[in-house]
Amino acid sequence: MAGKHNRMEEESLEGYLSETRALLLQTEQYVIRNTKIYDQYDEAFLQLREILEAGEDQREEIEKVRVYISKIRKSLRLKGYNFKIRPMDLKVDGFRNEESAAQGFKRCVVVLTEEGDVLFMAGTENHKQMQKALEGKVAASGRDAVREVHHLWFNWVDRVLILSGAASESPENFDRFEEYAASHKEYLLKKLMKIS
Repeated sequence: MAGKHNRMEEESLEGYLSETRALLLQTEQYVIRNTKIYDQYDEAFLQLREILEAGEDQREEIEKVRVYISKIRKSLRLKGYNFKIRPMDLKVDGFRNEESAAQGFKRCVVVLTEEGDVLFMAGTENHKQMQKALEGKVAASGRDAVREVHHLWFNWVDRVLILSGAASESPENFDRFEEYAASHKEYLLKKLMKIS
């Protein structure tokens, strides 16, 4: 009976730790994407991550992290930020051209590997240069073979990652990407969560 009780406590604590990690990640990403004051919080986020990543199994320590996250959120609200975290989403939205850069869109290349991994590179170079660099990294690492390469434009708008085809992406290739994104939306979003 005691063993069962301990297992339930462990599962409960693990769930609490997992929720706290998600809360910290959401808060940090909000600050990165919606404010220009990340430097005021970056050290605090680092320290909080270290506490959680240390595998600390004390509920009190996790609770301290949650209290500190609440203080950060309150501080942001007092500075006028509308701090309502909504779930992230991903939207595939047609084709765009160079003019989309003025709307905040950036270039990226997304690679789908034979083993099902998703790799990306974002930057200011043209898509073909980024493709060559990314394929070079994949080859040098001895990782999975490249199955598909997609030239895209991306932008984060209200926690929605918008992905659009670039001029160098063929309609047929983009159709395949749309199908992949529709059937693997959560996985793709997880893999591209840090794209910026």
